[in-house]
Amino acid sequence: MNTNKVNFYLVMSLLVLSVSRVTSATAFVDSSIISKVKQQVSSIHWHSLSDRGDWGYTVATMLINGSGKKQQRIQSYDPSKPLASQWQLLEQEYQVPSKATLHEYSKSQQAIATEEIPEQSKGIEIIDKSTLKFSGEDALYYVFTFTPRLPMFKPKINQKFEGKLYFNKRKKNIEKLHLKATESFSVGLSMEIKNYEMNIVIKAIAGQLHVTHINSDKSGTLLFFNDFKEYSSRDFSNFHTVLPKV
Repeated sequence: MNTNKVNFYLVMSLLVLSVSRVTSATAFVDSSIISKVKQQVSSIHWHSLSDRGDWGYTVATMLINGSGKKQQRIQSYDPSKPLASQWQLLEQEYQVPSKATLHEYSKSQQAIATEEIPEQSKGIEIIDKSTLKFSGEDALYYVFTFTPRLPMFKPKINQKFEGKLYFNKRKKNIEKLHLKATESFSVGLSMEIKNYEMNIVIKAIAGQLHVTHINSDKSGTLLFFNDFKEYSSRDFSNFHTVLPKV
């Protein structure tokens, strides 16, 4: 056999071996890390998705549609107050809200407070722990994949999403999540979502994990012929513990 061919096959065999070693090295992680990740998933304070009544906070919301129009709102949540007044409107469209706006806001919050929580929103964790799989690592993170459970979508639609969880090696906690639709999907009869991505930032505050930022970017078609693009963000701050009600 030609010497050059022998050398070529030898080099290729060595490459295959080296790749298989790398693959096997990144296919496993210590079981204690997996246990820690699952434990932390269950203890995250998701805020505004499932308020547990033991933490208050402020949330600043921004919504930008395809035409560039912005909607802005800052609200505070205090579970120590009576149910109808736990949510307070602090700012809207960069202005102190008028008495009329506050009155309408109060009415809407009272209506929301008396609504029954949808079944798909109860005990929401976003991450289905049974689907968590270690996928690799880099210098900063252990990376896991998972199937999300977004309460605004039915289980069938959630199956069209893929999620990634990033566990900070140095801080020893979950630090961020990235969710992305792998294919387009319909929301009712009039809306088709072609692209959807969501990022969630998680920080350790007072020894507990809190969602501090959520943003989503989606685009598609509305009423079958109108294209739309929408960006939204929520920033959580001013966390404070609330004593349990006696």
